[in-house]
Amino acid sequence: MKSNVRVFLVSLALLGSSAPAPAQWGGGGRPGPGATMVIATRDGREVKIPVADITGIRFEGGGPGPAAGDWVGRVWEVDEGGWRGVWTRIGDTDRFKAVWRDSRGGEQRDELILESVRGDKVVFFRESKKGRYRITLSPDRMRIAAGTADWYRSGDSFTGSVRD
Repeated sequence: MKSNVRVFLVSLALLGSSAPAPAQWGGGGRPGPGATMVIATRDGREVKIPVADITGIRFEGGGPGPAAGDWVGRVWEVDEGGWRGVWTRIGDTDRFKAVWRDSRGGEQRDELILESVRGDKVVFFRESKKGRYRITLSPDRMRIAAGTADWYRSGDSFTGSVRD
């Protein structure tokens, strides 16, 4: 069975003398004794590998987009003012089918493309609006601490939750 993993911390200087840039570990320099690299699996496990045991890194496979291998949850439930939305990931791709409903029975459908996941910051592109959702997740990645969109008025925001 093929397992996709995401590397949280990799120093290119550890790959050998042909690395294009010096290592940056926290305050800079090389990692100290006992430093580890942490890899997260799709099922939520973390694997720690001692840096001293790493002789090289090779990535195989690939996917539909740069963010598809990152943890992003399977279902996002959002509350955008009078609209409640459910964004559902399509397989293991970087695309989500989205449906919003308002209290009067109105409905909107669209497709979202996951553009990036950097720490607690997530960006989705919304096809019909030709704009982006910009999201900050809670530390546990289960809640949307703050969300905004390019088409919102200044100061408007949304909240929600994320689940696998």
